[in-house]
Amino acid sequence: MNDFENQLKTLLNERVDAKIGTREAPRFAPAGNVRRLDSVRRRAPWVVPLLAAACVAAIVGGSVGAAHLLADKHHGPAPATRVPAPKHTPTPKDTRTFRPDQTGPVTLDGATLPLPSGWVARDYRRYEPPPVEGQDDPADQGWCFSPASTQVRIGGCPIWFRSYHDPSVQHGPLMDVDNRGGSYGDPHQVCIPSGATHYDLQAGEFPFGGRMADYRHWRYDCKSGPAFVAEQYVVATRPAYIVFSEHVDATVHQVMSDLAAHASLPPSATTMRYEDFGYVRHIATVAGGVRISIDRTVRDQTADTDHTTYDYVVPNRLYAATAKGVKVGKLAQVETDGTRVIMFSGLAL
Repeated sequence: MNDFENQLKTLLNERVDAKIGTREAPRFAPAGNVRRLDSVRRRAPWVVPLLAAACVAAIVGGSVGAAHLLADKHHGPAPATRVPAPKHTPTPKDTRTFRPDQTGPVTLDGATLPLPSGWVARDYRRYEPPPVEGQDDPADQGWCFSPASTQVRIGGCPIWFRSYHDPSVQHGPLMDVDNRGGSYGDPHQVCIPSGATHYDLQAGEFPFGGRMADYRHWRYDCKSGPAFVAEQYVVATRPAYIVFSEHVDATVHQVMSDLAAHASLPPSATTMRYEDFGYVRHIATVAGGVRISIDRTVRDQTADTDHTTYDYVVPNRLYAATAKGVKVGKLAQVETDGTRVIMFSGLAL
């Protein structure tokens, strides 16, 4: 083997070592958990044939390939190489169209709400990120009430006002008056990552636009950072409405109180709520199902001072499938589509 071949062999070995690591014996690991370094460091069995093939290819390639390799050992200018430009995936444009901002009284599905001076109603979808490919863009998610001077930012709607349309088990959303946002599901976590030092929930039933609404006010005092405060009104019978805020300060609280006092809602079309939760006080078999009498209470507040009960007829098939463990004195939850029970569950509390 001549000097050229020796130098070529050395360069090829250096290239392979740079890719998969230098060949060396496994080092001794002292006492403790021993990890076989050779399983990581040992050259794979395909490396030897690869070296042989690389040598053959380099020799067959002639002086051009050899000169390319040898040039790396000199201080002369490196041969020009073309580096492919990194691929850039452009952010899809937001092609949605929005309703224009409104001032003064705002209407939605028969409801009319006044706005305070200096506030506007904006299409709520402006505060939601654009849908990703394959995701539907809901046509109407209600209004965001905001000071006109406040810029739009994702997740930053001061007050969200929306109507609640008839749900279904398949398509939802099911109502939950005890949940932030008024719908069934897991609300986002708060006081992250420090956690909360104190939690307070205020609940009751108050008039809203001439009808009764379930009122909730949550406060989480975070270990670090400002407190998280949320507030909502849910009119739970058809036609139903939800007014909600996760950015409550003194101004937002006052605006929500004024909306409750001065809004105008259409009369209720039914006495059946979309959702109810409370203690089972009576169970009776009736035509077409099982009648459950619920003594309404607030989740997370088991104290009950008002013992008025509300009756729901659970269809026989639904009751048989979901009512395991339901007993008088136990908690239960009912979901309806405004006219009939579509979901029923007992809670072992």
